[in-house]
Amino acid sequence: KLHDHQRETVPDIYTQNQLLQYQIEELKNQLKGYKEAAQLAKEKYVRLKKERDYHRMHHRRTVQEKERLMTDVKRMKDHFSTYEPMLKGLRNKYEAVTREKLLASLERDKAISE
Repeated sequence: KLHDHQRETVPDIYTQNQLLQYQIEELKNQLKGYKEAAQLAKEKYVRLKKERDYHRMHHRRTVQEKERLMTDVKRMKDHFSTYEPMLKGLRNKYEAVTREKLLASLERDKAISE
């Protein structure tokens, strides 16, 4: 036969087991939530890393293109700076020829009028 204190302990143990079981379920649910949050954070990290890499590569490409264009501009300036004296000489020749033509036509008109 069971004594009084033994009869009370059996239901307390079942109750205690049930409380522990509830705690286990609650902890499992928390763990599941933490795993989901970690997965979302990991996906966001991967997405942001890809975005960062894309923008970094785009920036590098833009810098390279800028450097290439600056080199082209410098080369063009050097190339066209050689034309300036030649254009000045041709302009002077044109003005001189135009003056001579004007003087010749004035002399011809003067000779015709005399």
